[in-house]
Amino acid sequence: MAVYKNKVVLFGGYFDNGKDVRYYNDLWELDLADFKWAPLGNMTAGLWPSPRSGCQVSVHTDTMFVFGGYSKARDLDDPDLEHGKAMDDVWALDLIKHKWERVKRAGMAPGPRSSFSLVSFRGRAFLFGGASDNETQGGADMSSDFHNDLFTFSCEKRRWFAAELRPPPRAKADAEVSSAVPDEGASQAASASSPGSLEGGGEGGLKGT
Repeated sequence: MAVYKNKVVLFGGYFDNGKDVRYYNDLWELDLADFKWAPLGNMTAGLWPSPRSGCQVSVHTDTMFVFGGYSKARDLDDPDLEHGKAMDDVWALDLIKHKWERVKRAGMAPGPRSSFSLVSFRGRAFLFGGASDNETQGGADMSSDFHNDLFTFSCEKRRWFAAELRPPPRAKADAEVSSAVPDEGASQAASASSPGSLEGGGEGGLKGT
């Protein structure tokens, strides 16, 4: 779900009442002027993302990007069984024409996952964490991987980058000075450098974005 101008755009999700589970790939719009919902697009015309939950969206200008998610698929050997599937695809929705386009995988992209954090900032989408369920055919065994990696997606270039946190210049300089001080002065140097590192801690940049 994302805010675009005076509208809220909703894609996908799932329903579970304890007996029946359904995954959705429909598209809806909430007008914030009158708080009325309306369906968007034509699911029978052109490309359209598959049903999923746990995906995230990011809006850049007049485009909404959708990444990842999770859904259940029928077992190939036993149609009465289902197994989980995490996704790593990216889709772009034209918010004016309401048409989908599948984005080609490019750069250092994250693996399949759902339930991650995704935040938009200055033309990029920052992705952190998430979970990947690994389920054997037939659902006899399942394990989950929880991630703490960080990626950025350039909305203009439509390319993924692996992101690495780096200290601000002042903190790096303080560390170099501290390492050059003799052992007997280490405690004083550490005490002197700590305020500088703490002060600049919120100003660190990102490497590789």
